[in-house]
Amino acid sequence: MSRNLKLGGKKKRPFLSKISLDLVLFTLVTIYVIFFCYLTVVKHLGLKSQMNDLGNMDQPIYNTIKGRFMQSSNFIVADNYEINRFGIHANFILLFFVPIYYIWSDPRILLITQSIVIGLGALPLFWLGKKFFSKKSWLPLLV
Repeated sequence: MSRNLKLGGKKKRPFLSKISLDLVLFTLVTIYVIFFCYLTVVKHLGLKSQMNDLGNMDQPIYNTIKGRFMQSSNFIVADNYEINRFGIHANFILLFFVPIYYIWSDPRILLITQSIVIGLGALPLFWLGKKFFSKKSWLPLLV
């Protein structure tokens, strides 16, 4: 008997072909974001985050809400232990977090945002895959 059964003149499609690629992508991205948000927050709460990574981003944002615009004290530059973050790196994206830090001043915001942004990076790759591969193919998910 044929794999595609004819019922009422219509071919019965296999289950996997009925699932939307967009739904699969949404599910995979959601799982990724939830898993890595959890993983990075647990790692941070377990004292496994570093001053030279997370601390260099957190301290200037926190100091900005306290009235010291992007002040950082963990750089050693010319015998001055306090320096403006923009004197070292032009991380203007950090200014986006200043209003958020007024509500909840915690470095976990940076960790959660990082996981979300990296997870959403799958969307343009998926769209490119859909453009270059067949629309019915599962290959865009592998990109």
